[in-house]
Amino acid sequence: MEPSQTQSERSRHKRPERLENGEEEFVFERAGRDDRAANGSGLDERTGSRRRRAAPPASPPAPPEATPGPAPASRGVSLGTALRRYPILALLPVVVFAAAGITLGLRRPSTYTASSTINVGAPDINSQATPGYALAEQTLASAYSREVTSQFVVNPLARRMHISRAAIASRLSSSAVPSSPTFTINATGPNKQSAVALAGAATSALRHYINVLNQGETSSNQLLTRYRNAERTADQMSSESGRLDGKNSVNPGSVSGKRRREARVAAQVAQLQANALGQQFTTGSTSSRGAIIQVLNPAAAATSDRNSITERYGVIGAAAGLLLGAALVLLVANLRRKRWPAELA
Repeated sequence: MEPSQTQSERSRHKRPERLENGEEEFVFERAGRDDRAANGSGLDERTGSRRRRAAPPASPPAPPEATPGPAPASRGVSLGTALRRYPILALLPVVVFAAAGITLGLRRPSTYTASSTINVGAPDINSQATPGYALAEQTLASAYSREVTSQFVVNPLARRMHISRAAIASRLSSSAVPSSPTFTINATGPNKQSAVALAGAATSALRHYINVLNQGETSSNQLLTRYRNAERTADQMSSESGRLDGKNSVNPGSVSGKRRREARVAAQVAQLQANALGQQFTTGSTSSRGAIIQVLNPAAAATSDRNSITERYGVIGAAAGLLLGAALVLLVANLRRKRWPAELA
């Protein structure tokens, strides 16, 4: 039998005590905790009963630890911001390069170009009304324009002008007018006179080659030679007949009448032959040609390419300066962006 407890001891066991965490705990519970800590059990040594253990206060969950990630990369300065920041630096290369291009174009030697316009075909109404004639003219014009730089035109020009064939070929070009029986011959040169002379010579050489190709010029030359020989023979026959008549007039009976008649007939026959050849040369030589070549606009002036080349070089220089200026302002802006105010960065 345990000794009886006094009133003060019972009240002490029943009176709760406040702990540090703000909760209340009876004294006997604290004593039981001490006993359990001493003997490793949850039983009360005095009563032998298991006491209820007060639940520990709930602690707030610990915040998750942030995993370290890669440092954010610094963004570069945009082109628009860089241009607003350094406009003069962007425009300076444009001005310098454009001026350099214009200067180079002005200092470059000028090239002059002269042109001749050639028409293929007869201009008469009857020929134009022939079915298929217009299409044939266009086909011939395209074919003849390609012959301008052929050896049949370049070689005679080189011999005539004492210039190498490569130089002649590089200075000549041609272009056919679409849906038209015309084409142009273009010739270049270091000055106006040389360009005009080469265009005229090329036109003559092409006409000669086309006439020879169509056998028109050869036939005409042959007819003209035969006509000259026939006229010469007719003059000789007429002179002989006149000499015989004069001799017989001075000394009657010295020349027989038969001889005089034969000389007179021979002169008349020779004249008839000469007249026939002349008529054939006048009317028949043109019909024997394949195509008629007409020079509509002969080369009389030449134009210079100085202005177009200067403008082209200036535009190229300005474009190059624009690219360089953009790259330059981007480089400078990214190198100096730490010095900018926060609202401009």
